[in-house]
Amino acid sequence: MDASWRRSCASAVLTYQVLYMSAYSRAILSAHGVPEDSHFIPKPFSLKTIALKVRDVLESSRGVGVR
Repeated sequence: MDASWRRSCASAVLTYQVLYMSAYSRAILSAHGVPEDSHFIPKPFSLKTIALKVRDVLESSRGVGVR
């Protein structure tokens, strides 16, 4: 993920939500430019876990849920 891609995504954050998914830890991703306060789900995860996380992300974009 290069810096120009991150900048263009950051400028469009108001229009969509991003859910980062990785087998790497949040700390490692943060060291590579992923915002510390972003939505994140670590691998592996169950179907129920991903469903709840997606719901959380969607609700937070409407101002209903907690990030």
